Amino acid sequence: MKRHWSQILGLPILTLAEDAHVGYLTDVLFDPETGKVLAFKAGLSKVFSPTDVQAWHENRIELSDMEALVPPEEISRLRNFGLKRSRLFGKKVQTQSGARLGRVCDFCIDSTTSSLLSIEVCKSFLWWQWDNR
Repeated sequence: MKRHWSQILGLPILTLAEDAHVGYLTDVLFDPETGKVLAFKAGLSKVFSPTDVQAWHENRIELSDMEALVPPEEISRLRNFGLKRSRLFGKKVQTQSGARLGRVCDFCIDSTTSSLLSIEVCKSFLWWQWDNR
């Protein structure tokens, strides 16, 4: 199912086994070579793999248990690329010839295949953004 970053940012993350709230979705981390989702970031210091997601709902994400939340270093591909390189939101976008198009202001992922479907680019001046999709 298609999920836009602007709609899933901040979703609460719950565990089914413990029936506990474990944090909020704060980032999606991608493999820069393939566009596949490597991990979702929960809060400031924990991540979980897309395979650990039991269910996506409009108002929450459900994980199997607390053991799904791990430090970023435990995901080997993420360790290879690093957190900064794996982030997509806010990255500069340019053509192959070097013409600047803007920055990534939103993107869409497929929650069933854990892959990037599209990005939306906005131009900005200082802190003011305008759409140029």
